[in-house]
Amino acid sequence: MKRQEGSIFKLPLNGNQWVYGRVTSPNGGILVYDKLCHTDLTKQEILQLPILFPTSVFKYAFSKKYNWLMVHHEPLTEAEKEIPPMYTQDKVPPFNCKIFINGGVDVIRNVPYTQCIGLQPAVVWEPELMVERIKFYYSGEKSVWVEHLKLFNPETGEKTNWPPF
Repeated sequence: MKRQEGSIFKLPLNGNQWVYGRVTSPNGGILVYDKLCHTDLTKQEILQLPILFPTSVFKYAFSKKYNWLMVHHEPLTEAEKEIPPMYTQDKVPPFNCKIFINGGVDVIRNVPYTQCIGLQPAVVWEPELMVERIKFYYSGEKSVWVEHLKLFNPETGEKTNWPPF
C-alpha cells in the first residue's frame, strides 16, 4: 500500500509491540494514536483511538529500512486535514517564542511562552528518535530530546513540564 494522506500505518517499537499512526500530509505530517498494541486492530478500532500527538517525521521514515507498514487507508476529514499550530523557542535570552500556524504559512512572533503550552514543538523527527520518544512515553522514562524541547520560563529560569513527552 502506498503512503498517502489518510494512510494508517503500524510503527514498530520492538519485536512484539507497536503503535498505529496516520499520515496527515504528504510532506511528513503524521499523528500517533495512543495505544501500545500487541495484536492487530481493525481500521475502525484504530480510528477510534485517542491521539497521542500530531507531529512531523522525515519522509524516509516510510522507507523499507524502518518498516513503518501501511495497513489501511481512510480519507481524512476536513478537521483532520487542519495542521495544528506549533511552536519554537529561542534557546538564548530573551527566549522568544514563535507560533507557526497553517503549517508555517503564518508566524506569530515574540509570544510569551505560556501561549505555547498545549502546542507541539515545530520539529521534524528522525524515525529512530520518534520511536524512542514513543517508547519512553510508554515506559515512563524521560527522553533527552523531549527534555531539550521543553519550554523555558524566563521568569523562574527553569524549564516547564511542556511538552510532557
